[in-house]
Amino acid sequence: MLFAAGVLLIAGSDSIGVELSHFLFGQIVTTSTADIALNAVLAAVAVGVVAVTFGDLRALTFDPLHSAQVGVSERRVRLVLMLVISLAVVVSLDSVGLLMTVALLVTPAAAARLVTNQVTTMTAVAVGIGVTASVGGLTASYHLATPPGPTIALAAAAWFVLAAAVSWPCRGRLQI
Repeated sequence: MLFAAGVLLIAGSDSIGVELSHFLFGQIVTTSTADIALNAVLAAVAVGVVAVTFGDLRALTFDPLHSAQVGVSERRVRLVLMLVISLAVVVSLDSVGLLMTVALLVTPAAAARLVTNQVTTMTAVAVGIGVTASVGGLTASYHLATPPGPTIALAAAAWFVLAAAVSWPCRGRLQI
């Protein structure tokens, strides 16, 4: 809602020289070395936080009653998760834009969930899908002369379609 309000304010102002499509789709091809270094540091921090709190995150996500009984603080874990998600959005917003950030947060995880029900495997598969969709989408964007952000999102969507097709016969055996 606040993003929509900001877009309306920027769209109504002639004095702000910003292209609105950059907020939505990013500008990955203009990323500087300093941007990459900052993104790498922030990504390392986010991965480190997830690695340290992975057990609590898993416990709270899949069995909140048991996690409360063993002393996992739901409030602390949710705060950490919100901070990590916020960090991921900030890291990716300038590069791939708001719409593509949402696509890259949701699609790899959803595709990974279709092919496994083990949390650690699901995490590894989601990371692999996200990385290959990003690199593959950027490469395809270069060769096809298409905008990088949407091409990366379509590559992630292609992984989801592939995961859905591969898991179709086995889906009855997955525990949801």
